[in-house]
Amino acid sequence: MNKQFAIFIDIDGTLYSDLGIPQENIDVIREVREAKHYVFVNTGRSYAHIPDVVFDTVPLDGAVSALGAYARFRDDVLHNSHFSRDQLRVVSEHFLSEGRTCFIEGDEKVFVIHRKHNHHKDMIPINSSDDFDKLYQDSNVHIFLTRGMMTDKERELFQDDFLYIEHENYFECALKGNSKSRGMEIIANHLGLPLENCIAMGDSLNDMDMMKHAGISIAMDNALDEVKEISDFVTKSVDEAGVAHALRKYVLNKL
Repeated sequence: MNKQFAIFIDIDGTLYSDLGIPQENIDVIREVREAKHYVFVNTGRSYAHIPDVVFDTVPLDGAVSALGAYARFRDDVLHNSHFSRDQLRVVSEHFLSEGRTCFIEGDEKVFVIHRKHNHHKDMIPINSSDDFDKLYQDSNVHIFLTRGMMTDKERELFQDDFLYIEHENYFECALKGNSKSRGMEIIANHLGLPLENCIAMGDSLNDMDMMKHAGISIAMDNALDEVKEISDFVTKSVDEAGVAHALRKYVLNKL
């Protein structure tokens, strides 16, 4: 066969939007996998916070989640970089005392501090910095995020242990040493494929490092300008099935 690809697709703003997943994306991903290529989502969301519709409708070989802190090929977990109990206590104490809503996400559960009434019912409220020690000792946590700008106090508090990415209206933190590109590399190594055989598709700041390391980088038409500038190709927007359009061009050679 021709070159075999491992394809890594961001979820929000790339594969999926508030309108859902275009059926065209699902159909073309199925065709790509039938041609013996591998397809993964690569997301800032934790594994537990990936929308059910993704796993229920999109044919996938696995996932990189939580900014690369968790990587999975089918049923095999290849990487699981989770917070220590001490780190969870620091995060919990800070956001409980500051009164800010914080989402603390893992591979099986999603927790929330200062939960608002419209947050998803499956999110588990954290009411004390001891909750992870006493109630959820067996839960792995890979990432946390909160709305609003990061404060100087938070940069100082989190800079030693955490990789943080500041977006326009929220920031997200995973343990240092993780990234979307690292998760991509872990899976590529497991498959015996070089990074030049990897295709990375995204729209946001946290997609840039995987796009820089992949053999082919593809930005959505709705992507930030910074993301478009470092990409090899700008495809259609998320709601115009830009994922399908790019896969036809670079993998199926149908454009």
